[in-house]
Amino acid sequence: MGTERGMIRALRDSTGNARAVMLTEPMWGVPFHLYMAFASVYMLALGVTDVQIGLVTSVGLLFQVVFALLGGPITDKLGRKRTTLLFDLVAWSIPTLIWTFARGYDWFLAAAVMNSFYRITMTSWTCLFVEDSPRDKQVHYWAWVYVAGIIAGFFAPLTGVLIG
Repeated sequence: MGTERGMIRALRDSTGNARAVMLTEPMWGVPFHLYMAFASVYMLALGVTDVQIGLVTSVGLLFQVVFALLGGPITDKLGRKRTTLLFDLVAWSIPTLIWTFARGYDWFLAAAVMNSFYRITMTSWTCLFVEDSPRDKQVHYWAWVYVAGIIAGFFAPLTGVLIG
């Protein structure tokens, strides 16, 4: 019972960037789980082959490695908030538009490359989340982000219903 109370107290008493990150995480997680579970089905429906889907995934992962290495220097140069804002817009808004209007393999490949920019945001977002938060609360804060992700995953079946 003590851990639950500690988590609730940590959320209630949180302030600043940590609070903003915890409370806005579901706004990213729910939409993400609504479409990502069906991304490969969508690609197949538009004529992308299994091999091409694997290539899109592999190229996306390659660019994620590159952008993960650049995340620290870019965050140091632009700052945590600016980097998070700019690269979240690039990594999610542009790929979502590309996916919306996609007509084949090339579209998905371009979207995967653009979406890979989120690795830069992961660095700035994590810094934003933990650097100003009290050390004794960080475990609780991370637990809330994890809980938000799990709860968001429960929305994935809704996509199947909507598609049906």
